[in-house]
Amino acid sequence: NASMFVTIAKIFSSPLRTKIVKFLSAQPGVLVSASDIAPIVGSSRPKVLAELRSLSRIDIVLARSSRTGTAYEWNTEHTLAPEISTFLEEATTPTDDEIADAFKKIIGVTHVVAAGLLADESRSPLDLLIVTRRPKDQGLKIAVKKVETLSAVPIRYAIMELKEYEDRKQAYDRLIRDTLDFKHRVVVGRILGSKA
Repeated sequence: NASMFVTIAKIFSSPLRTKIVKFLSAQPGVLVSASDIAPIVGSSRPKVLAELRSLSRIDIVLARSSRTGTAYEWNTEHTLAPEISTFLEEATTPTDDEIADAFKKIIGVTHVVAAGLLADESRSPLDLLIVTRRPKDQGLKIAVKKVETLSAVPIRYAIMELKEYEDRKQAYDRLIRDTLDFKHRVVVGRILGSKA
């Protein structure tokens, strides 16, 4: 079907547009503004807004009026929506090396665990668990931001000091348990007793 190829070409016409599609498709039913998306995909609000308007014209994204302006959401009823969501989830998840690279210059990081959206695991409460000797290092949040921009989705994360992590793991803390008991990948360090 020729028109379907034209639609696909429009949906994936630029890297920024592809990131926006990934952001929305990973969160079906969530209404967001251009301002919500811009920092996650690493672009400016005007550029994101222009792309959202284009995507809404081809109906893969729905535009809704809200008190604060126009909000957008993924059109789950679009013919291509399920396939695009699956493809982008599998094809655009950052690799272990890309995630580890974001943290490699930060002193004191002992473990980084990719879970949740980064490990295709919906039951996990976190996407990144970071264990470090220096939890107040501002570089950690910058590294998380890099992973967020790579994946084009908001990252749920926890930063723990090494002793706090060990104490919480020993106490069978629910956050640690629910992260390590489900599918995850240890991308920096090695966590004993986890099902990596």
